[in-house]
Amino acid sequence: MHRPPSDGGCAQAVGAALAQENPRWGHRRIQGELVTLGRSIAPSTVWQILHAAGIDPAPRRAGPSWREFLASQAEGPIAPVSVVGVDGGPVVHRAVVALPEPADAFVAVPGSGRTLVWVNGFLLGRLRTERGPQITLYAPAPLWRAGTNEVLVLDLTGTAEPLTVELRAGPDLGPTAAASQS
Repeated sequence: MHRPPSDGGCAQAVGAALAQENPRWGHRRIQGELVTLGRSIAPSTVWQILHAAGIDPAPRRAGPSWREFLASQAEGPIAPVSVVGVDGGPVVHRAVVALPEPADAFVAVPGSGRTLVWVNGFLLGRLRTERGPQITLYAPAPLWRAGTNEVLVLDLTGTAEPLTVELRAGPDLGPTAAASQS
């Protein structure tokens, strides 16, 4: 099967116009806008169109890369955590996280017991750090927003002490044992 050919001039003209009107947009953003306008075209084709038209790539944003940002946050808590709950019952911990741009991350809540974790209203899953083995939950880039994000942790064990919420660059699956070869 072959990819259908692009509609030539129309996509080229619209893509070039979008690039000139929005100089901070990259070829993938322009491709997404073309798709919403009903023009199915590959990101690589948009890049070729812009390159042929002499339009430079979008400028790289200033500041640390996502991996550098996560590494700097791995040292400790990323935000103050507020606590809401009743003595002896489940407790909700809330953290507000400011991010430069959305990207994949792994959320950890060290010191927690049985917990459920939400990012911006989306339930990531549950953690049982006292029993393991999983220490982090995967939070893909589409769940994050550039700027302010909310992380809610429902601690079913009722820990009223503030918890630390960490974003990590890689997964932590806890202690693993090598499979025995018999």
